[in-house]
Amino acid sequence: MPQCPVCGFANLKEPPRAASGGGSYEICPCCGFQFGVDDDDRGLTDEQAREAWVAKGMPWKSKSRKAPEGWDAAEQVQNFLQPKKKRPTVKKPGAKAKTVNAKVEKSPSRKVRKRGGSES
Repeated sequence: MPQCPVCGFANLKEPPRAASGGGSYEICPCCGFQFGVDDDDRGLTDEQAREAWVAKGMPWKSKSRKAPEGWDAAEQVQNFLQPKKKRPTVKKPGAKAKTVNAKVEKSPSRKVRKRGGSES
């Protein structure tokens, strides 16, 4: 499903912008941003619209479409704005573990004197 570039709502009915670049005119039910109007006609950037919505307390905007069960605006925005973190690779049972980017430092070799004066 297409995602709103303002609030991160991931259940829009169509992409905010067509392949040709024009706005879809859909209104995000979450933040109320209308693609092709708020940006193209009113000149708002996604960031400006997000800041305004956050300043108003991040309310669910749609009167006809209810918020998803358990919806949390702050969590949605945080997940949207944070870059995806790399997840550690999980080792399958019985598979050999891989060491990635490991740096092994050798300790300096020491010469040991054996009894009798010779070095090894």
